[in-house]
Amino acid sequence: MLECFSIRLSHCRPRFGVHSLVACWCLDAVEHVVCQSKYFRAKCASEDELVLIQRARYGRMNLSKCVRENFGYIGCSNDVIDIVDSHCSGRRGCSLRVLDENFMNMKPCHEDLKLYLSVQYSCVQGQFHCC
Repeated sequence: MLECFSIRLSHCRPRFGVHSLVACWCLDAVEHVVCQSKYFRAKCASEDELVLIQRARYGRMNLSKCVRENFGYIGCSNDVIDIVDSHCSGRRGCSLRVLDENFMNMKPCHEDLKLYLSVQYSCVQGQFHCC
């Protein structure tokens, strides 16, 4: 899927203020659906590429490999891009276990139902250097 978006990168915080970069890209995004208790893993093939998280949702967005029955709770989810982005963006790879604790115990759906993580990311050319 080709995604066009703009982002603000502010991972680098020097002593006197925050320097950030605003950039726009059109990238071919990879989507991963990861069931509860499993691991989301992002990895870039080339050493000069970094992970860039584009979207991340936690819940029961639709019927999938992780959600086989509706039970009246489809479409309930939370945007968790900030959490996944902080673990993964700007790195060559990352791993994050899909557990409620890792998503600040968000319960977007009935608490007895299993949730899953849906993430879209790309690998962009570049190297991360902090100040």
